[in-house]
Amino acid sequence: MTCKVKFWGVRGSRAVPGNKTLLYGGNTACVEICCGQHRIILDAGTGICELMAELNGTGQPIYADLFISHMHWDHILGLPFFQPLYQAENIFRIHGVDGQTYDFETALRNVMRDPNFPIGFDDLKSRNIITNHSPGAMFNLQDGWRDITAGQYFVPSIQVATHPNQHPNGGSFYKFSYEGRTVCYASDTECALEKPEFVDSLVQFARGCDLLIMDANFTRDEYEGRVGGFPKKGWGHACWEDCVMVAQRAAVKKLCLFHHDAARTDQGQAEIEELAKREFAATFAAREGMELIL
Repeated sequence: MTCKVKFWGVRGSRAVPGNKTLLYGGNTACVEICCGQHRIILDAGTGICELMAELNGTGQPIYADLFISHMHWDHILGLPFFQPLYQAENIFRIHGVDGQTYDFETALRNVMRDPNFPIGFDDLKSRNIITNHSPGAMFNLQDGWRDITAGQYFVPSIQVATHPNQHPNGGSFYKFSYEGRTVCYASDTECALEKPEFVDSLVQFARGCDLLIMDANFTRDEYEGRVGGFPKKGWGHACWEDCVMVAQRAAVKKLCLFHHDAARTDQGQAEIEELAKREFAATFAAREGMELIL
């Protein structure tokens, strides 16, 4: 059975529609992984509204696992507008890890509450099962679905591993293993070289994966403050040079540059993609609508 990855939102921090972002896209983080018939959704930025149009066209109930990496706006802003949540026939398992300053379930429910949104989370008509995972948790998605659907919906064996990120307020990376293929999603992380123990742990987490999707928000010059006015240390984002370093050390098969800077034009992103390819040939920059078959 195939493993398909599709990018619905690839931008970081804020959505940036316009003629300077047409090639790579301006929607914020949302990635879909289909393991056979089962759908996994990574983050609910504005890109999830693009996925919505495809899901609504199937005419079938939607059963999916939604993983939230962390609770910053660019990763959750599309959630209240995701129409399948309002349809009673759909079932979503929503996964997250408690942050440094918040309980995941409480924070998720707070996304949809007065005065920020007129419809409360508990008013959604779909069946939504929220799960807080411990940092470093490992589990199989197959577990639980049998009970939820009384055995009428089959989920293949999909092993999931989590890993704490390096980002303000905290959050998690996720790794999915299915039929010998592995996808590692490491958005929103700071690979500060002065914290080698964290970099080592990320390398180990991603080791040998078929696809590493990693935050590449900055260039090294931007991060250090040599361009762009001031340093970006402590902001919780990586440089494309960090991504290449992790990919090389972890011996991944493909590296995907993700979470493109909101101020980055298509031309600027294309230049970064080319520079990264020179260092690690199996590199590409995520684009909205791009599909990969692993």
